[in-house]
Amino acid sequence: MRDVNNGRYHLVFGEDDWDTLSHQEGQPRKWEYDSQRQGIRLQAEIFQFDQLGASPNTLSPDQRRDSDRDSYGHWYWIDPTGTQIQVRWANASGAEILFPSSPADCPTGPTQDFQPVTVPAEAPDEPLVGLAIVAEGYLVVGSPTTASLLVFDLYALDGGYIRLPLPAIDSQPIDLAALADGGLLVLDQNRRVWRYDRYLRPEESSNPAELTLFQPKTGQPRRQVAPATGTATLLSETTNPIALSVLPNGSFWVLDQPAVGASVLWHYGANGVQSVELVTANLVDTDADDLDLGQIRAYDLAYLPDAQGATGTLFVVDVSGNQAYGLRVVSLEPLVLRVERRYYPMRSFDGVTLVPGWADGEVYYHQSGDRWLPIKALPRQKYETQGSLVLSPTLGQAFLDGREPNCLWHRLCVDACLPPDTQLQVECRAADNIDHLGLESWQLQPSPYQRPSTEIPYSSMWSEAELTKPDTGTWELLFQDIQGRYLELRLTLVGNGRSTPLVRSLRVHYPRFSYLREYLPKVYQQDPVSVSFLDRFLANPEGVFTTVEGLIAQVQTLFDVRTVPTDAVDWLASWIGLALDPGWSDYQRRLLIAQAPYFFQRRGTQIGLLQAILLTIYPEFGPQIFQDNVAELCPTVRIVERFLTRTQPGIVAGDPTDPELTLTGDIINDAKARAHRFTVMVPTTLSANTQQLVERIVTLEKPAHTAFTLKQYWALFRVGEVRLGLDTVLGQGGQFDTFRLGQFALAEASLGTAFPYSLTNRTVIAH
Repeated sequence: MRDVNNGRYHLVFGEDDWDTLSHQEGQPRKWEYDSQRQGIRLQAEIFQFDQLGASPNTLSPDQRRDSDRDSYGHWYWIDPTGTQIQVRWANASGAEILFPSSPADCPTGPTQDFQPVTVPAEAPDEPLVGLAIVAEGYLVVGSPTTASLLVFDLYALDGGYIRLPLPAIDSQPIDLAALADGGLLVLDQNRRVWRYDRYLRPEESSNPAELTLFQPKTGQPRRQVAPATGTATLLSETTNPIALSVLPNGSFWVLDQPAVGASVLWHYGANGVQSVELVTANLVDTDADDLDLGQIRAYDLAYLPDAQGATGTLFVVDVSGNQAYGLRVVSLEPLVLRVERRYYPMRSFDGVTLVPGWADGEVYYHQSGDRWLPIKALPRQKYETQGSLVLSPTLGQAFLDGREPNCLWHRLCVDACLPPDTQLQVECRAADNIDHLGLESWQLQPSPYQRPSTEIPYSSMWSEAELTKPDTGTWELLFQDIQGRYLELRLTLVGNGRSTPLVRSLRVHYPRFSYLREYLPKVYQQDPVSVSFLDRFLANPEGVFTTVEGLIAQVQTLFDVRTVPTDAVDWLASWIGLALDPGWSDYQRRLLIAQAPYFFQRRGTQIGLLQAILLTIYPEFGPQIFQDNVAELCPTVRIVERFLTRTQPGIVAGDPTDPELTLTGDIINDAKARAHRFTVMVPTTLSANTQQLVERIVTLEKPAHTAFTLKQYWALFRVGEVRLGLDTVLGQGGQFDTFRLGQFALAEASLGTAFPYSLTNRTVIAH
């Protein structure tokens, strides 16, 4: 890469560059790459909630109340008594009791002529543990006293249920988890996990055939095939399993809580069993051993896969109930977990288990007051106060190689955000032999200062919104007599614990373009002391002039619609007399400028007007808009010229608002009513702002002597007077809403497909 003075520079940008080109000098790594802000920063510390001397709250496994959410956004959980299932419907303000049914819902009074003399006593409330909603629309809850599962059909919602006994009589369910394939996992108190298919049938194993009691004297012996029995995954390695969480591939996590010490996470997969104890040494990198989490005793867990599904994040709730920890799954084979250095507070957590939302990428917890909130990281974090990294030259990639002996290194430009109370310290050393770099001493360089703009013409590593923030931009320093073919840099990030520098990219310019050597007589180079000072002094105007010269040399960037800066797009359009509407996006502006030669040839015509409207409404069509057959590409927008209706009804021309001939016989008045007028018909799905934008565009692009009317499809629909696909658009109209009994008239609303009417893959069973 070269600048206008034929100087080169080395670039460090992106996570791969920072990871591969940097190393530590025997010290723990105290910096990290921020993928969201795309730069390196001081490493965030784990924030642990401090109750300020108060006695800590401890949640026990006996307080666990399972929960889940269906595909319609309805929440279900077990109430504090452990005997009722509560539900909060989507968009509702409060919770209801789903099971058991309220006595007010049961019929009262005699239903037969003969009744028992004594009324039977009410059955005691049945304890419930574990709750899961499977893909078929069934809510399954465990009953430990009866060693069974209660199955509710959420599409019937009549309070009835089916009881399914567990495969083993001695089983008492503890936790349930729905599988991605529609199946179910059941954890029981005997450290076993039972697997059910999508039809809630337990997986079975065939037993070997046994000899019957009576056998024939001759011939083949008789054998009796024993009935198949349910199979379970034995958790013999665990001590006290209390919770389950599943992965998309069908494997699952088990949270083990021993009587004392840290909790243990177990992963049961197709290739075996692996575990990780939740202590500091197992959750951080080996070069970050200064982090001390102590031990984590977890109350619950939830797994959230990433977009690709290969790995994800485990959220575990501390037994205090005040915060959660995010454990990033680096790999499953071998099992490697890394704790996220982020603070996930859980305010007013009441002990209901976590609900992973795979569809929306969130994990939810229940807050006192029947509210469900996503677990979010608190923006304010704690950081390390100082961290260093070293960028060393590499022979294979020619990184930080000046390519000639005694190379005089020029300047360092850093795209960074340096908030108050933070700084970036730069040290460097150079040598002609790469093996001699370690023998040179580090030289501290001046503090970088912020440039008004980047030194690279017409480019920036920051967005326009980011550049509006103070202390964000390109920072520069001039190397002080750093001479040698190979250069080594040591960057030190310094913060105050609450703020951190952010370095997005780095450019090392070489060799120095010296005004002293290029433009001044040799007499100014005789004294070594003055030469050093004058060379560095003249580097100040050189930096300014080089930037200006670079802008001039790359001025063609401003005339290319693909490279022109966003703030110069209107200026580029003015060169060809093209007016751009402020409501258009940057993409729409650039597309119109790129197609200006074609568009100008048809401007003011019906095709040109239609293309301007389509560019406003459907910019995703791209360059296909600017074709002569654009009307066939998108028939949902139509332009009807009124002069076409002078000898025939408007409906023939496609305008159903003019169904009959309206000629008065007066040629002059009829011509005035139709001449230079047209109707623009657009779909009713457009918003009010888009309609106003279309009106502005039509006003701007139409011939000055014409007048127009903007109409929508629903206003044009009349039975027997429209053409399907031309005058109408199939689907929900703008004036239609979901039908509510007693609030809408027939044909003014449409029946919705909300819960439970969208069920199409099975039969609803009512009890």
